[in-house]
Amino acid sequence: MNPSDSTSNRIMELELQLMHLQKDFESLNEVVLDQHRRLEEHQRNIDSLVRKLETGLGDLDERSPEDEKPPHY
Repeated sequence: MNPSDSTSNRIMELELQLMHLQKDFESLNEVVLDQHRRLEEHQRNIDSLVRKLETGLGDLDERSPEDEKPPHY
């Protein structure tokens, strides 16, 4: 067995492993970016709901119990 062949085979094996690692890295990166986009969307939804809730609670504070009709009317 020629030492050059052994080195060549090792280099080829390393290149194949690197190629697989790069593919895995790109796949994981896409997942992380997708999760980041979803997290931002959820945060926007939460912020919107909080604003609506705060606005709704503000309306409750302005109403007087005398303005409300009893349930039997």
